[in-house]
Amino acid sequence: MGKSFLIFLFTIILGISAQKSGKKVVRDALNKLGNFDDSPDTRDLMEKIAIVESRNGEDPNTYKGDRGGIWQVSKIGFDDTQNIRSHPKLARYHKRVFDIFGIKWNEITYEDLRDPFLSALAARLYLHTTEAEALLPEAGELEAQAKYWLNFYNKNIKTVKQEEFIKRVNDYKTITDKSYRDPHLVKQINLQGDKVCYILTGKPENFVRLFH
Repeated sequence: MGKSFLIFLFTIILGISAQKSGKKVVRDALNKLGNFDDSPDTRDLMEKIAIVESRNGEDPNTYKGDRGGIWQVSKIGFDDTQNIRSHPKLARYHKRVFDIFGIKWNEITYEDLRDPFLSALAARLYLHTTEAEALLPEAGELEAQAKYWLNFYNKNIKTVKQEEFIKRVNDYKTITDKSYRDPHLVKQINLQGDKVCYILTGKPENFVRLFH
């Protein structure tokens, strides 16, 4: 087996391992990002952007080509995060990124955003380049978040609408149905395809996890 083939195989394996998705992956990325920005408003907006842009990476197009990872950061937006000349305030954020994570942001490539954390960090830095950075909508304010996403996060894309943000967030919810002809056994399936089974004990609102 030649050395070049081994390098090729390693590259494929590395690429596959970087293509992570799901709620836990997003949660882990945002937990790490919390060392850079622990604002609840930022966290909530970032969670919703991950849902809207790629369904937490579960959309089959998330990793087709270079699309900016789970947060689908555009190439234009990514370039902005490295353009200190146009956005001088980025210099202090780049320094914080290096001080906290040891990452030299200007050495990161667009292809690197396949990594969930780097995609999240790029998305947050991109928001730092917008003129409305200080006006992040409050956590839970879905309509305000949708407007912000449309006007700033997707400012270079003219075909999307504010209502699409709200619809995608609302559609990303848990679907519950009764299964196996047993009224006490409930199968809970979310839109990511994860399955969790519970059994009712006493009152309808009481559930005991059987397996995950």
